Amino acid sequence: MSIINKLKDSFRTRKINIFLIFLMLSFSFLILTKLSKNYTQTLSFHINRINVPEEVIIVEDSSSKLDITIKTYGFKFLSYVFYKPKLEIDFAKLNTTSRYYVWSNKNNSDVINQFDSNVEIISINPDTLFFTYDRNFVKMVPVRLHKAIQFTSGYDILNDIKPIPDSIKVIGPKTILDSIGYVDTEPLRLKEVNKSIKTDLKLLPTSNPQVVYSKKSVSIEAKVEKFTEGVLEIPITVLNVPESISLSYYPKKIKVYFYTSLNDFKKISRNDFRIECDFKSINNSGTYLTPKIKLKPNTVKNIRLNTNKVDFIITNSK
Repeated sequence: MSIINKLKDSFRTRKINIFLIFLMLSFSFLILTKLSKNYTQTLSFHINRINVPEEVIIVEDSSSKLDITIKTYGFKFLSYVFYKPKLEIDFAKLNTTSRYYVWSNKNNSDVINQFDSNVEIISINPDTLFFTYDRNFVKMVPVRLHKAIQFTSGYDILNDIKPIPDSIKVIGPKTILDSIGYVDTEPLRLKEVNKSIKTDLKLLPTSNPQVVYSKKSVSIEAKVEKFTEGVLEIPITVLNVPESISLSYYPKKIKVYFYTSLNDFKKISRNDFRIECDFKSINNSGTYLTPKIKLKPNTVKNIRLNTNKVDFIITNSK
């Protein structure tokens, strides 16, 4: 008996499962049939404002949505249910008054073009939107880099690190912008650097919510190379010596010490430097000339002379 009962129960369970499968298939077919039909319904589309000029602020209580009646099949309506629909309004194409940006049904084509071809637009309400706006001032402000970089011994960079871009637009009320002289970056702290630097740094936000930056971050790039010290003897040229005197000076050459990358070291020669003394700029005591570097290559840094004085005597008056 127990075997017969088990067979009956199994058969009964199988019948129930088959019934449930057919029920689910029927329900799915019904849903597919319904969703494949066209429906007409009004939906609210939130507005995404694009190409608003930097100096313009749209007041938050301005128009923020369009009610659009559309006709399309059910599957498409489902996409609007699961994803909050948004429409872009291009402010570069709107008319303006002294107080408003005005969107009207003349701009309908820009809205309609954002829908698929299988969506029919029945109506758009309201037929006009008014976006209240106010104007701010725009000011170019330099970016101030905060850095603490320690290089591995023998490594360095040729030029100082500068942010890219080195200035940004700051937008806000004029009275506030007048007090802003620069924008700070977050600190750049690096140790034992022996490779080129490439990173982004955030700009420290302003404490005033009325002020907006045109960028939130800047790029930092620097080529790090192996450096060495070089030294060359450069002849001195004395300028503006009166024709009425003969001048003798010592030394005739000065050693120039400089710092450069290994790649550029062999390219540097004496002809890349010029040292001059101006007789018109004799020191107050009239006992020596002051040498100055008038020409140097762009590939060197930390230049120094082995002496800052050139002694002279007037040997003959003509």
